[in-house]
Amino acid sequence: MKVNIIGDWFNSTGYANHTRQFAIALNKLVSITVTTNKNPNWTSLVTDEEYKMLSGNADDCDVNIMIGMPQYWRSWSVRDKPFIGFCVWEGNKVPKDWFKNMIDENVKQIWVPSLHTRTAIINTIKEFDGFDMVLKKIRIVPHGVNTDIFKYDITKKQKPFIFTANKGWRGGWLDRGGLAFLFKSFNEEFSIEDNVELLVKINSVYAQINLQDEMNKLKLLENRAPIKITPENLSYEMLPQFYSTGDVFISPSMAESYNLPCIEAMSCGIPVITSDFGGQTDYVSNVNGWLLKEGELFEVKHEIMYEGISWVRPSNTELRRVMRYVYNNRDEVKSKGLLALETAKNNTWNHSAKIALDSLNELI
Repeated sequence: MKVNIIGDWFNSTGYANHTRQFAIALNKLVSITVTTNKNPNWTSLVTDEEYKMLSGNADDCDVNIMIGMPQYWRSWSVRDKPFIGFCVWEGNKVPKDWFKNMIDENVKQIWVPSLHTRTAIINTIKEFDGFDMVLKKIRIVPHGVNTDIFKYDITKKQKPFIFTANKGWRGGWLDRGGLAFLFKSFNEEFSIEDNVELLVKINSVYAQINLQDEMNKLKLLENRAPIKITPENLSYEMLPQFYSTGDVFISPSMAESYNLPCIEAMSCGIPVITSDFGGQTDYVSNVNGWLLKEGELFEVKHEIMYEGISWVRPSNTELRRVMRYVYNNRDEVKSKGLLALETAKNNTWNHSAKIALDSLNELI
């Protein structure tokens, strides 16, 4: 079987991470070609294995898989090959206009990375004619983690206690990653006398902001526990070191389709505090981490495509309480870290590729 994967590759977005890691894993099982926009010097940025995938001919493939929003599927679904649309979405519903793309008879399957995204599609189209047809197309093909790269560092020792976070931030309170809520809650909860830090990696690929100006707008209290922010993009191979610097990873995101940073941190033996809303609930629980359950559902009105769609706004009170709890309960942090590590071992990209192959075998 020869499979063509269409998607982003040459940047540090979640979409590009998904395309790269999924293609590499699936290439162990079937022959993969990757169709993507290439930089002029792209050959110097890839391995020999990746070069072969990126140099393949899509016309020679048996099936096309497009990782992207449904409004873009038609450019490939009309071709004379079975087509699969891989839909990644984080709200409680999806845009209604997507239904016409999903019901298209040329779209043979619809892949989603989590139960959350599957439910969002169902919540939107359950009253539409043709709902049953679309429902039969949906397969959950999860994202994953590369456990050869993201490893538990048994030797790590550090003081003070460190919370880490890894998310893009466009500034302000409406950014989906919820970092403004994290900054505010941490600042209010921990004083300079607490032996604790917040270390945040901001993925600057999403926007160029004046970081100091945006932090000033939050009006944080002075002389509190330190918040350290690194806006520089770290290479994929450097991320494990970042995660391992901390004791607990925190992701108060307002909505996620899967939440790759959470599973990456868990693969490093770092337990996670995260929202009880989003794809991460497929693998994060109160057994191997801490779920934030007191958030408030609100309609997203600052972007046109989110009309009628909601996210969950984190609770400042709950964030403060849970962070203080884990700070005071180090033994539980360690035990949940080991459970998080075991969870990650069962949620790898290789695992994802095997699930994908089962669905591909239905078509070929």
